[in-house]
Amino acid sequence: MLPGTVGWTGRSWGERVGDRRRRLGWSQRQLAERCARLGRSIAQPTISKIERNVLTPRDPVKLLLARALDTTPDELFPWQEIQDHLPQVATGKPSTTRSL
Repeated sequence: MLPGTVGWTGRSWGERVGDRRRRLGWSQRQLAERCARLGRSIAQPTISKIERNVLTPRDPVKLLLARALDTTPDELFPWQEIQDHLPQVATGKPSTTRSL
């Protein structure tokens, strides 16, 4: 199953963003401010929605968040977990999250 689908047991991209932010000791507001300094404003409530998987950011926002968090998208996106679950994708239900 892919993140956001029923049956997915891995950590989602949003959860990994929140985990990384907390490991750095930053608030959501501090992450939002860092994103703004890097060239794109992302409001704190939007970061909250991403971390709670209410919003799924598009790739440019994912790249910005990874850069702001001093990491890579590969560290935040569970590629290996998804690859391990690919045989199950055909039976998964569509994601219910909205895109940003």
